[in-house]
Amino acid sequence: MGIFSGSIEKKKTHSSNLPEIELPNAEVGKVCLMFAPEPNGYLHIGHSKAALLNKYFVDKYKGRLIVRLDDTNPAKESTEFVESLLKDIGSLSIVYDAITYTSDYFPQLMDMAEKLIREGKAYVDHTPVDQMRIERDKGFESKSRNNSVSKNLELWKEMILGSNRGLMCCLRGKLDFQNPNKCLRDPVYYRCNLAHHHRVGFKYKLYPTYDFASPFVDALEGITHVLRSNEYRDRDDQCHMIQEDMGVRKGASTNQNLMQWDKLWTINKKIIDPIFPRHTAVLEEHRILITLVNGPAEPFVRIMPRHKKFKEAGDKCTLYTKNIWIDYADALSISVNDEVTLMDWGNCIIKEIKRNEMDTVVELLGVLHLEGSVKATKLKLTWLPETDELVRLQLVEFDYLITKEKLVKFKKKKGEKTQEEKIQEEKEFLKALNPVTRKDTFALGDSNMRNLISGEIIQLERKGYFRCDIPFVKQSKPIVLFAIPDGRQSNIVQ
Repeated sequence: MGIFSGSIEKKKTHSSNLPEIELPNAEVGKVCLMFAPEPNGYLHIGHSKAALLNKYFVDKYKGRLIVRLDDTNPAKESTEFVESLLKDIGSLSIVYDAITYTSDYFPQLMDMAEKLIREGKAYVDHTPVDQMRIERDKGFESKSRNNSVSKNLELWKEMILGSNRGLMCCLRGKLDFQNPNKCLRDPVYYRCNLAHHHRVGFKYKLYPTYDFASPFVDALEGITHVLRSNEYRDRDDQCHMIQEDMGVRKGASTNQNLMQWDKLWTINKKIIDPIFPRHTAVLEEHRILITLVNGPAEPFVRIMPRHKKFKEAGDKCTLYTKNIWIDYADALSISVNDEVTLMDWGNCIIKEIKRNEMDTVVELLGVLHLEGSVKATKLKLTWLPETDELVRLQLVEFDYLITKEKLVKFKKKKGEKTQEEKIQEEKEFLKALNPVTRKDTFALGDSNMRNLISGEIIQLERKGYFRCDIPFVKQSKPIVLFAIPDGRQSNIVQ
């Protein structure tokens, strides 16, 4: 089966406002897709999007998904990255039908390369790298382009051996050295690399480039549609020409996309908000005591749902006491005789605001007004009982590593970028780096949080969503909660 080239179509469904994404000419039961990360690093957000999009189409068309590790650059790849990628793919709940490696096809790829040499569609070039770069940029023909087939085969064998002569060479496709699209200017198919390969050791002295290997392996594995990432969008025509020379059908097109984190987190919030339980916290160093004059003489407990609209979240115990804690920021927004709502309790009228000699609020006096209308109050306050049973929390917020959505890059016009342009790009990059990307805030939480387990997701009401990183061990050691952004710019500290 070959490779189809076409754009993704979007249609509005009748039952939802969300677009239904379709693959052109896709048949149920016959779609085969591949997710092909290079094992030279860890899974990032771009990988995740590509993997989930492949999963979407495989589920939609009841097709097959192949995870292919594109291991063609041994100097940068390792078994550690392979294992990490597969683990993270599993954490996305992606089920695949097979795991393959580009290195599985090294013998066939070498046969194809030699076939193209014999057909005059590829040649071995011994031009120095810097000179070759200039020639490609200016559209100059390489002197090696007119080598005889026998000469190319001779140099090809030197590359296979990894000899001193072979190390000076690379295999290039004979496409169109003057094409306006510089990707078509005789791209490199093979280059020598003497580094140890994490799967085949030192068996090979040369390795295929992604541009050469990908269309060929796609055809061998029966990939029907290829979803290519933004970084390869300018190589579509190149891919098509290589496939024509190989004798396989043309591959897929690209869709450009600048992903935005706030949209991702907003979508994530829609998923977690309906099902994850609610708890309460007040900031440890920014809290104020409210004394309820007519509060309960003795503390009492009510069993409350952890999520009012999702019973499966379970129950929690809420303790009601005469003295309660609220956040300092909430206390500052209250005036004498204001009626406020204490969430999950009822209304309260503030009768007195006590201040110290610095005019700082230190305590509030209030009267419960439980018959008051909750709908009529403007302030809905989260609170905690004054009790030794509260648990200590360490709330951790992570900020962006880079503060700009898109970094400035100079486009090459003639030749390579100038030294001045490179320096300016580096300065822009350094300016965009965020010097502080972590902030820790200490708080007190309700006693039910003793039962949180590592990895559990909760909402601290009016503060945000969190994932439990370190659960309760002992009172002197805080529970560590990692903040989950929800698409809005907000801070825990008020």
